[in-house]
Amino acid sequence: MSANTQTQRRGSGTSRPCWRSIPLYLPCIGLAVAVLWCLFLIQAFVFIGRFEPIFLVMPTVAGVLIGGLFGHVLSLRREMKQEQRLLQESRQRENRYQVAASSSEFTIWDWKVDEAAIFCRPVVTGHIRPHDDPIMMAHAWWVEQIHPEDRGRYLRALTGHMEGRTERYSCDYRALTTDGRYLWLADRGLARRDAAGQLTRISGTTVDITERKAAETALLAAKEEAELANRAKSEFLANMSHELRTPLNAILGFSEVMTRQSFGALGSERYLEYAHDINTSGSHLLAIINDVLDLCRIEAGSVELVEETVDLDGTLTFVRRLVDPNARAKQLTLNVEIAEDARRLRGDARTVKQILLNLISNSVKFTAPHGTIDVTAVRATNGALVVTVEDNGIGIAAEDIPKVLEPFGQAGQADTRAHEGTGLGLSLAKRLTELHQGTLTLESTPGVGTRVTVRFPEARCLAEPTASKPEPRAADAAE
Repeated sequence: MSANTQTQRRGSGTSRPCWRSIPLYLPCIGLAVAVLWCLFLIQAFVFIGRFEPIFLVMPTVAGVLIGGLFGHVLSLRREMKQEQRLLQESRQRENRYQVAASSSEFTIWDWKVDEAAIFCRPVVTGHIRPHDDPIMMAHAWWVEQIHPEDRGRYLRALTGHMEGRTERYSCDYRALTTDGRYLWLADRGLARRDAAGQLTRISGTTVDITERKAAETALLAAKEEAELANRAKSEFLANMSHELRTPLNAILGFSEVMTRQSFGALGSERYLEYAHDINTSGSHLLAIINDVLDLCRIEAGSVELVEETVDLDGTLTFVRRLVDPNARAKQLTLNVEIAEDARRLRGDARTVKQILLNLISNSVKFTAPHGTIDVTAVRATNGALVVTVEDNGIGIAAEDIPKVLEPFGQAGQADTRAHEGTGLGLSLAKRLTELHQGTLTLESTPGVGTRVTVRFPEARCLAEPTASKPEPRAADAAE
């Protein structure tokens, strides 16, 4: 019996009875000797009538020869059946492997480093060297098919793994096909070493990633095109805004002179009313243009913060003074409360003022008459400074919240669209907050109200001077 057969039998893991390990020729010899003894003894007593020692020697020798030959034949037959069974199992495993390999999109390859050729199944490599069966491919020839720009990177990745500098071999490169095209291929492999740590072989897979690379290239081109279009839009809006501000300043100036009647009475009261409407509309248009300019500067990354100490108490007082006429007109209650340790922060005073003005103006705009607006500033447990503007206005639907935080975004409800505005207030406040490394979040329920929370990081919070600490503000009411 061959050593390979014995090894596979031992590795099969199945238990066999002990008698199966006895060579077949032993029982055959014993049986043949016994039968011949009987025949010779019968013949001796029947025909000769006496017993001689030769009668035992001759059948023993003949039995050994005949039984040994017969047992050897039986052993060979049993070994041939075993070899056939093992060969059939091996072919079945090979067929399963071939079916699995041919149905996949991978080329499976194996390279013994002491040989110049690589064994592979041509699933992907068939486009480069057509062949239906497993092929032996010279590694030097394969390297020549790699794009010149990728060849050095391929060799560095492969050599680095073979020398043990990387845990696994991985490389993406282009290879020339038979029709003159280049395919993007992705190699993944693992080196095998012997007990002494010497490299013996490296095996792995190759997959065609041409379509994925084309999709990545198209996505990158689309992204660059979108960025270019966005930059062009911002530049256009900035240029148009600058062009509009020049004549608009003249309109505002002359309408203000007419409203004050600095050079004499206008005559009819309607002229005075018209001049006031022109000035009001011009001021509103100027505010929109300023918002557009601020948005363009933020998108272009050209906004630089002028870092200074911001007095949050004074800033909220100034903002309240600006929104107070509209709040009084709607008979709104505006409460402002600032904690003692939340009065100062480091930031840009103008942008902090604009953040608070946009948020409070929005609350005034979307809160029904006789409503309430609460503005609070406190220090959180993690040290952040938290400013909250909460109202009991019309609210925003959950699906519209992401929209209103984007430039020019407005909620889709009909009643909110009835209010004037371009949808820049919240988005500008959010982006200006992010310039201070802060966050702006919005929570709202239709018919209940809205809460906007601005968080400035702890690093921007300043301690109150010990010389003189102002008393906490009481709740203010604008009626």
